[in-house]
Amino acid sequence: MKTIFVYILVSIAGLEGTKLNNDVGTFSTLEECRGFVIVNAKKLFTSAKTSFPNAKITQMGCVDVETNNFKPIFKMKNVKNKGIKWKI
Repeated sequence: MKTIFVYILVSIAGLEGTKLNNDVGTFSTLEECRGFVIVNAKKLFTSAKTSFPNAKITQMGCVDVETNNFKPIFKMKNVKNKGIKWKI
C-alpha cells in the first residue's frame, strides 16, 4: 500500500525545503491526494503561510514517500504571495 502525503515547497532566505502536511493524513493514491489538494488549495496555502510566515510558498502537490515520487499540483506564478496565483 502506498503512503502519499500532501507536500508544500517553501523558500526561506533563499533556501528551499519540503514540508509534509501530516495534519490531513495520508492517501493511498496520487489521484485521491490530487483531488484533495485541488479542492483545499486555499486552506492549505493559508495554513502554510501561518506556519511559515516569512517563507515564500513556491509549490504544492503530492508525494509518494516510499518512492520519493513528487507530483506538483500547483506552482506559484508570483512568489511574492500576493493572493493565490497558482498555475496547474
